[in-house]
Amino acid sequence: MKFSEVQMKKRLLGLLLAVCLAVLPLLTFTVSAAETATPSLWLERSEVYTYLREQLSTGATTIPLSAYNLTADLLTGLMQDIRYTSPELFFVDTRYGYSLSGGTIVSLFPQYTLSEEDLTAAQEEYTGYLETLYALADDDWSNFETALFYHDFLAANYEYDTSYSIYDAYGFLKNQKGVCQAYTLTYTALMDHFGIPCTYVSSENMNHIWNAVYVDGSWYHLDVTHDDPVYDREGRVKHDYFLSGSLTTAEKKAGATDMVVGGAGIVFSENNHPFYELLCTSNAAIVEGRGKWYGIFADDSSAWLSEIDFDSAVTVKADTGLSVRWRIPQVTDSAYLGNFSALCTDGDYLYYHSDSEIYAYDLSAGKKVKIYTCEETTTLYGLQLREGQLVAYCGVSPNVAAFTPLDIPVNLPAYYTITWIVEGQEPYITYAIEGSNPLESFNGSTYREDKNGMHYVFKGWSPELVTVGEDTTYTALYQEILLYKPGDINDDGTVTIADVTALLEYLSGNSASVNEAALDTNGDGFITISDVTALLEYLSDSSFVLY
Repeated sequence: MKFSEVQMKKRLLGLLLAVCLAVLPLLTFTVSAAETATPSLWLERSEVYTYLREQLSTGATTIPLSAYNLTADLLTGLMQDIRYTSPELFFVDTRYGYSLSGGTIVSLFPQYTLSEEDLTAAQEEYTGYLETLYALADDDWSNFETALFYHDFLAANYEYDTSYSIYDAYGFLKNQKGVCQAYTLTYTALMDHFGIPCTYVSSENMNHIWNAVYVDGSWYHLDVTHDDPVYDREGRVKHDYFLSGSLTTAEKKAGATDMVVGGAGIVFSENNHPFYELLCTSNAAIVEGRGKWYGIFADDSSAWLSEIDFDSAVTVKADTGLSVRWRIPQVTDSAYLGNFSALCTDGDYLYYHSDSEIYAYDLSAGKKVKIYTCEETTTLYGLQLREGQLVAYCGVSPNVAAFTPLDIPVNLPAYYTITWIVEGQEPYITYAIEGSNPLESFNGSTYREDKNGMHYVFKGWSPELVTVGEDTTYTALYQEILLYKPGDINDDGTVTIADVTALLEYLSGNSASVNEAALDTNGDGFITISDVTALLEYLSDSSFVLY
């Protein structure tokens, strides 16, 4: 059989390769990030995963691997798992070399993006950024609350990198933007710190990566990137991908039929998290202040600010004055449908807005005050606190690529504590704005129960009410009206042995006329022989109290 020219060339090439392998049994290859295989799920923290991760963290340039019997495909999957689960290794290049012997990896030759000197400075910066974020959390928060806070914080304060140049957590934190891989790695770093199980989910079909997180006994999908859409409004946070179950995720990510989960044995809940439906009605960050959680929610007809108790699953509306009609500047009888409010907090005040006004809600006083009104030529579409400065974002439509930032001076009124004392009630505490009438803050009752034959009519407060300028205590004053004299059973105006006789006759059923209000002389709510005893006690000792 004759060989064609092509066949002859192939045979000669094969002979040449065989000679090369005999002389040089170790061949080195370079793999780019784009040439990835299906991850081999090393996240059971296998020995080789841990070993390689430790070696990379030290900046090793040659890493022996012959003891682990890795093929090139297995190494590719292992490197991808390490890259997607090790945000602290931001300095490890996606390119690397390796040597082979008989199809088994002998050594890995990593590449690094930073010099040793630059790396030290970058690692210090990276640690500083994370520690600043760690400090925002409260030790008393549940894993759910921690997961929610950082999902919303990243979506509200960072943005998608439309230049597609920032892929790692360090670059994301430094520049406050990044692609989906940067969001995912940063969120992983935060969850790792708080001991919340978290890994990645990837899809080559979607060219996308997001998080999986274990909360309240189940694994859920969590995608900060898709909840921080482009183009964005400042302070906008969606919750469509926060703790979604496998069924909802499959529907929303229909193209991700090739999803790969970074970890063996992970089974997602089919159902969404119990708070998923509630949170999906909010397009603003859920924030915490003074130990309570708050959010802005909306339906087709209204929008409102609510306090949320995640332990009892109870929400309490704090401000129902928001709208789902957003004005179009200088166009009458027309509006954009929807609520475009943003919500942020400094821990003592909530800041949020309507289409034309910005409000501060005092978390101690439970009061809302207006702090800004925008011009009629524009509309409010976002709000953020940046390094203590409140920044509003204005525009003529929600459908624009960018909004005009505007620094808002926060001139908050002073509040003072007003304590109201009403006999028979617990002290009633309110908060009043400086310069206001303190009575405007009082929503309590001045009712005082009749006692010892006396009726009480409210007459005013002591001291006299004055304009609020300091913490003040007011005590309710009453006019006393005598309904009956305690112990005066026969209603003759005196208490004598005749009243004992009248009470005994009443108890025996023979009394014709008594003052029924005075019968319960010991105030126990019953009319018995004990009331006779109390009356006799009084007659022998006038200091004894009758009712």
